[in-house]
Amino acid sequence: MHRRLPRVAWPLLGLAAGVAAAALLTLLQDATYRADASVVLVREGQPPGDDPQLAAAAAAASELFESRAVAASAIANLGLDESPDALVARLDVAAEPESSLVRIEVDAPAREEARRAAQEVAEVATVLFNDRFGPRTVASVWEPPGPDAVRVSPKPARNLVGGALAGALLGLLALAVGQAL
Repeated sequence: MHRRLPRVAWPLLGLAAGVAAAALLTLLQDATYRADASVVLVREGQPPGDDPQLAAAAAAASELFESRAVAASAIANLGLDESPDALVARLDVAAEPESSLVRIEVDAPAREEARRAAQEVAEVATVLFNDRFGPRTVASVWEPPGPDAVRVSPKPARNLVGGALAGALLGLLALAVGQAL
């Protein structure tokens, strides 16, 4: 004798399967932390302000800060065992629009590693910039990274909600297909 599952069981089974799959995915993901620092560009003897030339210089500097030259020096100073290209891949450097402020973000598998790398990249970037383009325009660390980097991955709550929704939708789809047959 064949017994059919109640209609409500299919979405619930899908929901449970989705949550289980999302939990497993979350457990298998490596943790990633992000730390950020800010660098400001100023003209000799002037405070930062609304200077279009400094904003353009900050945009250009952001590209220089996200380079293998900066990464190679930071790696050497930190004693990291990775290539400059690998560190560059973990960097996100961007100038704030219409500002002389450049934000440097670094991802790493540990909080302290992310913080130390963001600090070192900011310091190396300012030294290299000042050596090559100073003294009329100078870069300096405006805001060092905070004591704790932010965990950016995995996001357990987001994963579980997404898994629950996907599972429930699949359960509803299975119910609809079962009813059509």
